[in-house]
Parts: sequence; C-alpha cells; structure tokens
Amino acid sequence: MVRPAGFLLGSGLAMISIALDCGAVETPPEPAAHWSKQGSSLVLYDSSGTIVHEVPLGLWEEASGAQVQSTQTLGGTVAGGRFAWTLEKTTAWNASKTKTLKADRVLHYYGTTAGGLWSLALADAPPDADPLVASASGETVAVAVNTEGEWTVLVRTFLGNPQWEMTGLKSLSSAFLTPNGKYALIRWSEPDKSATHTFVEVATKARKDIASEDFVLGPARLTDDGKVFAGERLLYEFKQGARK
Repeated sequence: MVRPAGFLLGSGLAMISIALDCGAVETPPEPAAHWSKQGSSLVLYDSSGTIVHEVPLGLWEEASGAQVQSTQTLGGTVAGGRFAWTLEKTTAWNASKTKTLKADRVLHYYGTTAGGLWSLALADAPPDADPLVASASGETVAVAVNTEGEWTVLVRTFLGNPQWEMTGLKSLSSAFLTPNGKYALIRWSEPDKSATHTFVEVATKARKDIASEDFVLGPARLTDDGKVFAGERLLYEFKQGARK
C-alpha cells in the first residue's frame, strides 16, 4: 500500500516520519488531426476524432448530350496522415468514346487544416506508381508532370515552393526521395538508349547520372547521407564528388 507524504509509522515509543515523493501521472497527448484512407475515401479527422472533411476516391462517368465525361480521383496519405494528396483526372469523350475532346489533370496537396496547401496542373502517375513521393516528414515531395508526352519531375516543399526540377524525359519509370528529403533518385529512359538513374542533391542541385546497366550487382540504393550503392557496392558519394 502506498502511503501519502508525512504518514507516520509507529512501533512502541519509536515514531518515524516518512515522506514519499509521489510522481505526477502522465497524461497521454491528445491525438493530432490527421488524414486516413478508408475504403474509397480520404478522411480528415480533427484532434477530437471528429470527421471534418472527406474526399471520395474512384471512377465516375456521366453522359450529357453528345459527350461522356469520366472523372477519376486517386489519393493517398503522407507522413502518417500529416499530409494527403489527390490526383483528379477529368476526360470528356464523344458519345462513342472513340475521341478525346478534353482532358484535365490536377494534383492537390493537403495539410490538416481547411483547404489544400497547393495544386499542380498536368500532374500524372507513371505506370504502376503514384504521381507523388515524399520524405518521411512529408515536408519535401517530388511530383511527376506529363506534358504532351514529355515528363518532368518537380521537387517542392510542403507549401509548394520549388526546390529542383528535371525536364524533357521521354519515359519516366519512378522517382524516390530519401527519408530526410535531401536526395532524389529519378529512373528514366529514352528510345533506343540505355535507361538512366539520375541522383540529385536537392539543396545544391548537384546531379549525377549513372547508366542503369551499372546496377547489375544489385538494385540502386540512395542513403540519407548521399551515398549511391549497387547492392552493397558503393558507386558514388555526393560529399566526395567522385565515383568510386
């Protein structure tokens, strides 16, 4: 039994006063506002757990006169729900869906307050990939943009401020950011040429291209301190500025 401070223990004539230092009971932190992907929706909860916003995900079609309009919304969460993104694709077809009359795409990046943080037109997703990749904190993102068959990769802050870009890519396979957001890896290729891995130090814009065939010893790996590995073999290090 824990006795309160100053409780007296007695045995015969001896009296001993004992003071106990009772530590304060820790209060669990209140849950922060966050996004969650649930089924076919992105849901935003406030700190009390109340749903304050919801974005439906999926594909819808609507016929109107001589046109058919399809709308597809993709989405996901970033950094444990601290941020979220959606990609809205809207396409207008003729009635038989043999001709595209109009096509729009826009990416939205959301924080946990009302409204989005920024939007980007013509964003698109490479095959079997998302249109956006992020650092572990979600404060640095890389977005893919497709303009008339040419791809661009843009690196931005979570507020939408430009950090770096790579343009004129005929084919884009994927993009990757290190967890700290300091380095990026872009996998791309051109017709009749070897595929290329491009490594970038975002802050300095230093860039290193390495032919994809150099990674026969193992998959490309880019670390938080700017080291490029093929499997376990070190190929390049940004701090050294030289290939090994």
